[in-house]
Amino acid sequence: MIPYLEKTRELARRLTHWSIRSRLSRNASLNGVSRNKSIAELNKAEQVAFLGDEDDTDRNDAHSAFPYLPHATECRASQWNSKGGLYVCTGGGPGFMEAANRGAADVPGGRSVGMGISLPFETGLNPYVTPDLAFEYHYFFTRKLCMAFHMQALVVAPGGFGTCDEMFEMMTLKQTGKMQSAMPIVLLGKDYWKKVIDWEAFDDAGVINGRDLDELLFTDSVDEAFDHIVSAIGSMPGSPSV
Repeated sequence: MIPYLEKTRELARRLTHWSIRSRLSRNASLNGVSRNKSIAELNKAEQVAFLGDEDDTDRNDAHSAFPYLPHATECRASQWNSKGGLYVCTGGGPGFMEAANRGAADVPGGRSVGMGISLPFETGLNPYVTPDLAFEYHYFFTRKLCMAFHMQALVVAPGGFGTCDEMFEMMTLKQTGKMQSAMPIVLLGKDYWKKVIDWEAFDDAGVINGRDLDELLFTDSVDEAFDHIVSAIGSMPGSPSV
C-alpha cells in the first residue's frame, strides 16, 4: 500500500496547484448534488473527495489537547475562501486521507477540508487539514451528504468496508442523476480494486449498465488520474474555462 500513499499525496498536490493557478480559484460555478447552495459550512468550496483506509500514525501536538476540532454544525462560512475554488476533501483521518491533505498542504497557499467522524478509536483530525476547514460529524450519513454536496470528482484509494460504503453511495448518486453525470471517479490501485470486487459480474448479471463501468477509471498512474479529472471537470455543464 505504501506506494499509493505517495501517489495519493502527489495527486492531491497537483490538483490543488492546478486549482490555484486556474480560473477555478477565481470564479468557480460548478455544481454538485444540488443547485441550491444552502449549506453554510460548504458555501464557496467545491471538492475533490479522497476516500481510503486508515493506518496508525502520530498526531500533531496541537490536536492532543482536545478530541476533535470545532463541530461541523458551527456556521463559519465567513472563514472560507471567498473566491471559491477546488478543494481536496477527505475524512480527515490518517493513512490515505492524511496523504491527500498533506499533498494539498505541500502547495503554498493550499487548503484542504477534513470531515471527521465521532468514533471511540479516533483521536482527532490529521495535522494537515486546514484548521478552519476542519469538521466533526456524529452520523455517517450527514458526513456523506456534506462530502457529496459540492463534489466534483471522486478519488478512491484502497480501503475496506467504510471506503466501499462511501464509494458505492457516490456511484449510486451519479448513476441515478442525483450528482453530475459527468463527475469523474478514479479508483487508484488497479490490481487492488480489480481483485476485491468483480466489477464485470455486475454487468454480466444485468444489474447495471455496461457504461457505468466504462465511466470508471482504474489506474496506477498519477498522470492519468490527474489528466482524467481535469478534463472531466472542464467539460462539466456550468464549469468555468480552465
